[in-house]
Amino acid sequence: MLDYYSKKTNICTAATRDYSFNIINNLSLKDKFLISGSADLFSSTKNYLNESRDFNSKGRYCGKNLRLGVREHCMGSLFNGINYFGYFKTYCSTFLVFSDYLKPALRLSALAGLKTNYIFTHDSILVGQDGPTHQPIETLANLQTLPNLKVIRPSSFVETLGGYMISYLTIKTPVCLILSRQKIEVSIQSNRYINLLLGTLKGAFILKKELNMLKLILISTGSEVALALEICHNLSKYTRLVSIPCIANFLTQSRRYVDKITPPNTYTLIIEFGIVDN
Repeated sequence: MLDYYSKKTNICTAATRDYSFNIINNLSLKDKFLISGSADLFSSTKNYLNESRDFNSKGRYCGKNLRLGVREHCMGSLFNGINYFGYFKTYCSTFLVFSDYLKPALRLSALAGLKTNYIFTHDSILVGQDGPTHQPIETLANLQTLPNLKVIRPSSFVETLGGYMISYLTIKTPVCLILSRQKIEVSIQSNRYINLLLGTLKGAFILKKELNMLKLILISTGSEVALALEICHNLSKYTRLVSIPCIANFLTQSRRYVDKITPPNTYTLIIEFGIVDN
């Protein structure tokens, strides 16, 4: 899949939910035990498995797509039950702001060490015509505070692919993939794909390196990386941009790696839409 995108362009311009759709459908072709579900939002969260059919109670039990209706808590609980059985790879989806409706089930996933994977789209206030009811102002911060939960917020195809790799490699920890509705324009040279993929698995990497002595570090995730990249280009040659798609993985790295990515005693600015901790 990296080869496919490297032949197209060095500029990734698409919503990360679209990258996710391509990735999960490729995984489904290779993993017959992958199951995907949605709380009445398959067309928006884009995790429908095209090579399969719907699972239903009318005798069609071979389908890999579960339609759960507008019942986020029911969906999370059902997928927890599937993961207690432990044989399937599961992904269930809704909008990020609606993750509050399944919070008890998600919290149980973390407490019980279940491998339930969640896909939450519409990752920021940039949700178009839906308005304030769909804007996850405090949601991302709340998820980050939940113990034994990995929150991954990618900004490009490489990071989205890395997020799925983390979800496959992680044991006894649920994973949340936080994906964008809108397109994100991030310039990535194709010869850097492998290094950035490895950086994603470590949780953070340098997306744009300073051209001279480092004076300022910009840190961003998801939708805001494109904005941070533009600021970095316009600011000065002394500025570095760091993308941190998975804070949980970054915090487990060696002190040497952390200091390499974010050197101490350097001015640092974080660009991320959401609530500010006062």
